[in-house]
Amino acid sequence: AIEKVRGNPYLLARDIPGIGFETARCLRERGARVESIDRRVVREPPPLLFDLTSLQRTANRRYGLSAQRTLDVAQALYETHKLITYPRTDARHLTPDQVPELPAIVEALAELPPYRDCARGLLARPISPSSRVVNAAEVGDHHAILPTSVRVDPASLTPDQKRVYDLVARRLLAALSPDAIFDLTSLVLEVREARCPEPLPRPPRLRARGRVCRERGWQSIDPPPASRERDLPLLP
Repeated sequence: AIEKVRGNPYLLARDIPGIGFETARCLRERGARVESIDRRVVREPPPLLFDLTSLQRTANRRYGLSAQRTLDVAQALYETHKLITYPRTDARHLTPDQVPELPAIVEALAELPPYRDCARGLLARPISPSSRVVNAAEVGDHHAILPTSVRVDPASLTPDQKRVYDLVARRLLAALSPDAIFDLTSLVLEVREARCPEPLPRPPRLRARGRVCRERGWQSIDPPPASRERDLPLLP
């Protein structure tokens, strides 16, 4: 639907009830010219590493796991399998003395098919985490949750253990990966005159917003939840 905003000379293309269906169809069937295009490049940095709370929220959103279930699974991965670090942490960063351990962890992840391409790409150059990863001032008794360098035997893990381990592994690889880069585009379209069932600004204008992904960066290994931003085709 197209929303008619009081006091706004534009009609905004959003999924919010506004003008009637017949008017929307009338506008859609008319030709339009591009009145203006505004583009800007934005960078989306990788997400922070997991603390327990953010891990629980992500596991619930993606897999429906309760907070207690996620904690129990993470404890088993830590205590029994030695595959992740201490999970009961409220830190989402590392300290500088942990940076030398990262290559060995990434090498272990490179042996697993889901992470191989990303891990090998990271190992092709020195691993130099940004301040979004390393910040001693943000670390208390325990640092953010990491996978360890212990080799994984998938056959030894339950389905939920595989899911939680996968979240932790992908989050580390994402945190070490480059920014995602997007072109944000805003279009204003002037619609040709049309006899519509209800009064409209003259001439009617439509505004559309969306983005074009230029470089996926970290999102290639740890895709974010679906965005409300619309993906637009490349425009001249």
